[in-house]
Amino acid sequence: MRLGFILILFVGVGIAGFSGYLVMQEFNRLNQQITGLKREAAKVVPTREVFIANEELAYGRPIEKEKLKRVMWPEKLLPEGFFDDEETLFGTEDQPLQRLVIKAMDAGDLILASKVTQPGQDAGIVSRLGIGLRAFTLKVDVSNGSFIRPGDLVDVFWTGRDRGETATRLILDGVELIAINSDTETGSRVVGSNQVARTITVAVPPETVARLVQAQASGKLVVSLRGIGDTESAGEIRVDQSDFLGIEEQVEEEVQKVEECFTIVRRGTESIRQQIPCSQ
Repeated sequence: MRLGFILILFVGVGIAGFSGYLVMQEFNRLNQQITGLKREAAKVVPTREVFIANEELAYGRPIEKEKLKRVMWPEKLLPEGFFDDEETLFGTEDQPLQRLVIKAMDAGDLILASKVTQPGQDAGIVSRLGIGLRAFTLKVDVSNGSFIRPGDLVDVFWTGRDRGETATRLILDGVELIAINSDTETGSRVVGSNQVARTITVAVPPETVARLVQAQASGKLVVSLRGIGDTESAGEIRVDQSDFLGIEEQVEEEVQKVEECFTIVRRGTESIRQQIPCSQ
């Protein structure tokens, strides 16, 4: 009886081992097949190994190897300024290069020359100004400056006296923030997650700077955060108290006065009032 039990046990173990072997063989076969398909696909669509962000990269932070990874990217979809060489991006052990983030990136974003500094360059505001643009800082209330960071698009609204009444106007449409200054920061960089902003800095033409100076001196400025990829113009917006309360303007109709002439006709004891043409 014991001998039969042992034989059954050995047979079961043998079957299980053989089944595991077959499964492993099938797994290896499928893995080789997938690798072959990837190679064939690479032949059809030319790709290049490039660097992308492996996690969120905040403005002002240094570029570090452990926060990046290499992936195969279709060559036709690669924009200008990508990095495919580690030495170009990080330098060598003898001469390491330090680059800083000047445009916040999410995980999966390509590392581009336009998003990082040149080796050894400071990630200051000047590095983010385009030709013909000026940096201008706006004061923002804590209540309306929440959850913004460099790279976000915002609309700027002005509230003040307009045409003898209090009104709110859209004065800046879809402008990009290049820096913010928050409660937890002493400089104009944000190096962590979203912060509550005290001031924001935008890059605008000199004429717009003059308009913003007047707006800030004559009223209150409020920022409104836009969604990702929303670049459509909002058009002209103006709201006053009547618009807010839904009061329709009452137009007084001019009433034309018509002159009427009458005469009194007596019939016995009865007096009758009759209308007659008025003499010119």
